[in-house]
Amino acid sequence: MTLVELIITIVIIGIAAAALFSAMASITARSVDPMLEAQSLHLAESLMEEMQSVPFNAIADIAPREPQYRDGSGIEALENYRVGAVVWDYSIGGQPGKRIDVDVTDPTGRTLRLTGYRADY
Repeated sequence: MTLVELIITIVIIGIAAAALFSAMASITARSVDPMLEAQSLHLAESLMEEMQSVPFNAIADIAPREPQYRDGSGIEALENYRVGAVVWDYSIGGQPGKRIDVDVTDPTGRTLRLTGYRADY
């Protein structure tokens, strides 16, 4: 091999390596997205379950806040998440009910909404 061929080979390998590393960086950056979505869904389901377990007349809006334990203390590992809920009154066939929209915002700013319904039975 001549020196020119060797330099051309090194340049081609360098370009290929740079493309490979940028692709890997992009994939690695997005690999945490499913974990954030799963955590957001777990938080939303937890708050929805908590809200639907109280008496019908006690269901109320929850301003966006950090996730909390039932005793009101914050969960340090989830301090970058925000959870909140909005309750809407509705009726179906004259039967009173409530629509509960639970919103969870993850650390990247994406919001997941979980909607549930509760009838006064």
